[in-house]
Amino acid sequence: MKIHRFIHMFAVLGAAFVFPACMDIRAVDKNRQEEEAVQQAPAEREPGWESSPTPEQDIGEPIVRAMPELHRYRVIIPAKGGFTGLAIQKKRLDRKNQEMVLVNLPVREEQAIDDNVEAGATYVYSWGQWRDQAFQIEGEKTLSIPIDVEIRGANKADGETAGTLLGEAAAKHKFGRVLFHRDAVLQTDGKDLILRADEIIADQSVIRTFPKDATARRGENGRHGGRLLLEAGKARGTLSVELRGENGGEGFPITHADPALNGARGANGRDGNLVLVSQDCRGSYYCEEKRACSSQPTSGADGSPGKNGHSGLRGFRGGNAASLEVRIQDDSEFTLRPLSEPGLGGRGGPGGPGGEGGEGGEQGAVKGRTFNTVQVSGCQSVQKGQKGPAGSPGPQGPLGPDGLRAPICFWKGDQKDCGS
Repeated sequence: MKIHRFIHMFAVLGAAFVFPACMDIRAVDKNRQEEEAVQQAPAEREPGWESSPTPEQDIGEPIVRAMPELHRYRVIIPAKGGFTGLAIQKKRLDRKNQEMVLVNLPVREEQAIDDNVEAGATYVYSWGQWRDQAFQIEGEKTLSIPIDVEIRGANKADGETAGTLLGEAAAKHKFGRVLFHRDAVLQTDGKDLILRADEIIADQSVIRTFPKDATARRGENGRHGGRLLLEAGKARGTLSVELRGENGGEGFPITHADPALNGARGANGRDGNLVLVSQDCRGSYYCEEKRACSSQPTSGADGSPGKNGHSGLRGFRGGNAASLEVRIQDDSEFTLRPLSEPGLGGRGGPGGPGGEGGEGGEQGAVKGRTFNTVQVSGCQSVQKGQKGPAGSPGPQGPLGPDGLRAPICFWKGDQKDCGS
């Protein structure tokens, strides 16, 4: 009886110690399961996303809308019936290793709104439901956020702002708003300007291909104005477009002298002849003679003038005016002033030097003098002919040909009008 009571007491004490230990183990296991469930669940997921969408829900096409301030945009995802039971994911494509992240967008009048977007970025929006801890995509849309461009002051083609708008790379972009501030000038230097935008805003602004006096270097044709395309949903303000070609360069000069242009040498003078006038042979072993001209010598003739130089070479061709194509849906508040000016032909090169004048002829000699002649009289003085004058420089070369005009075309709906 004592033994039985001892065993019974031992069993009761053992149960008292073991039961709490089991309760602690179960509690630890339960806590661990809850922590694992929390770690597996997405941190940003909102309550209610596990529920199913209502039958009346219909997700529309996401759109990008410009905000009043430049460089700010908003993404709007319309949903008929609201977003109950739906989740939205967002990913930026233009950044490496960007993960899809859940976003909790504010909802206004059955529209999810995302103001946290950056101009020039590209995003993927996916919407769907969470089922069994997995996101089931029901729709997806890729959206590119436009870039707004501001143009201030004078902008040459090699500048940063112009570089955003000119060339092949820029032609692939569609801009949001392009704002030309008052009196702003955008110069293309003949590069293509393919400007596609939602809206173009100008304030007495100018797009020009070249300044009016732009001239190519000597020996080069003027550059063409290129192609300009203005395409926008809306435009307002006043914009002048100067569609010039560059003036042609000056022609090359004639720098070398052409021997064929030199003048002829003058004729030599005639010789004169002496005759004996008297002879004195007194007291001398030879006789002294006095002689006089019986015929007079003549001076040499002057050389003939050189011929005028050759004409300079033709100037170089002026560049063609730029073409312009305008396609603006709403231009009710827009004034466009196009001006087409082909480049002028370059000036001719300077003419070549004139030929040298011919050398003068030699004067005639006096013949008939002997060893014993001590005096000559009655002969006129003669001299060598003068060198002829040089020819004048050649005339300036002819002007180069002017450039050609290019069409200016306006779209009205599906009709293209390029004038006459």
